[in-house]
Amino acid sequence: MAPAAEVKYKRVAKPADDNAKPAANNEVRITSIGRVNNFVDEGISIFTGTNGKTQSNTVRVLARGASLAKAVIVSEILSRRVPGIKQKVDLGSNDVEEEFEPADAESKADHICRVRIVPSLEVTLTTAKPVKPENVKEDSFIERPALVGDSPRRGGRRPRGRRPGGPPKASVENPDAAN
Repeated sequence: MAPAAEVKYKRVAKPADDNAKPAANNEVRITSIGRVNNFVDEGISIFTGTNGKTQSNTVRVLARGASLAKAVIVSEILSRRVPGIKQKVDLGSNDVEEEFEPADAESKADHICRVRIVPSLEVTLTTAKPVKPENVKEDSFIERPALVGDSPRRGGRRPRGRRPGGPPKASVENPDAAN
């Protein structure tokens, strides 16, 4: 009996969701491609009312899926840099429906619908009184001390040439050197 032909599928692109809400004034939406420093700066701008943001005593850090860890990092940095923050964490999940169609147009295979459960995180950071820009702690980058055995290495491998102590290579000037 011959094995069934393997069918390859591709995801069907869904149209943009028109009823998706835009981010509120006090929301920081974490994405997997954004930089942590940019999200932290946005949160501080909301707390202090700088960079064209409306000042607020509450900042909501929102993330879904692969960006949860980055949201935790952003909220922890904000809670250390802005004085007097209280934090509330809400974990949840959303069902996301994906549709796949056969990659080969002539294939008689059916469309496949799959429901994925995507985790979500909402961290609400609140201060009792408005934050002044001078009260925000500066970003303190701590340089890691050099550890024993840490040496700057260029390249990742040893060179592929003759090692010291090996037989000499034959050359045009001295053809007997290889013997």
